[in-house]
Amino acid sequence: MQAARDRPAPKRAFNVLLCDDHVDTVITLGEILRHEGHKVSMCADPRRALETVVLYNPEVCVLDIAMPLLTGYDLARRIRAHKLNPQPILIALSAHYRNKTSELLVARAAGFDYAISKGSDPRELLALLDQLADPDPPAAA
Repeated sequence: MQAARDRPAPKRAFNVLLCDDHVDTVITLGEILRHEGHKVSMCADPRRALETVVLYNPEVCVLDIAMPLLTGYDLARRIRAHKLNPQPILIALSAHYRNKTSELLVARAAGFDYAISKGSDPRELLALLDQLADPDPPAAA
């Protein structure tokens, strides 16, 4: 939680869905985001995440890639196929993004707007959310 204490208040609170099959990751990241003022829904089952997105249309979805039953790539494609209005911002969370351009391209093709390396400092995600709160958000990466 130290990462959250070292920052000013967020520029805007988002309604965020976190999905990762590692429950500890979901709980830890969820608590950090809540501490920052974001409204957070959490799940460890990607099928449940799809139901949640369709029912509640969160503004931002942070999705693990390597999950059983349904990968984050498949989940992103299914979310995009629902043609929600507005479409949620999709952020991929994976250990595979450490300087692997091919993995980033696959994430973009699946419908992700951004990608963050799993295990990176949580302030990276918080900074991205702050940037997204600006009237002129950053270009997708």
